[in-house]
Amino acid sequence: MKRLKGLIKKSKEFFLIISRVVRLLWNSSKSNFIKTMIVSIVSGITIPFTLVIWKYLIDDMSRSIVSGNIAPVLFWLIFYFIFNYLQSVLMRIKDYQQNILSSYLNRYTSDLILKKVKDTDLKYFDSSMIYDKIRKVNEESTGRSISLLATLTNFIQSFSSLIGTITVLASLNVGIMLLCIFICIPTLIVSMKMAVTQYEFILSDLKDYAL
Repeated sequence: MKRLKGLIKKSKEFFLIISRVVRLLWNSSKSNFIKTMIVSIVSGITIPFTLVIWKYLIDDMSRSIVSGNIAPVLFWLIFYFIFNYLQSVLMRIKDYQQNILSSYLNRYTSDLILKKVKDTDLKYFDSSMIYDKIRKVNEESTGRSISLLATLTNFIQSFSSLIGTITVLASLNVGIMLLCIFICIPTLIVSMKMAVTQYEFILSDLKDYAL
């Protein structure tokens, strides 16, 4: 029970870090942030549509065995390949938007660090270690923020995919939907532990490289 409470507490702290990163992303480039989020959501929603396509494809394959008419099967196969191509295009667009947003984030965090350095008392610059710390802060803050950006976009994509999949499965079979939810629980626990571990790395870096 204590471990669960500790995990929940650290998870809350991690999501607090995520909210701060979201604020950084929003301030760095509002338009690119919105575009990246939209593309992530759309790319996630496309996955449940694949289930729908396969459902109709399997149904028409069953009918074609009896009727001998393969035209509907060919239609769904062609439609699937086109849809699969569009999915790959969306993923490329998502990566492209993510790289652009990362560049804006890099510039924004560098400006924040330079502003902090500008406001720092000159007596701290007597030690040569301060310059190494400034460099490490710049590298670590940008690297961690970009890593969290990737985590955020993947989470949004997975969450929208999960909601869409649950909706599709609920319309087909509630039992299958519940089974899929229970199957996802271990993955969720592992993901939360990974998130907490990543948070602890970020926290340790902030303590080590704080000015």
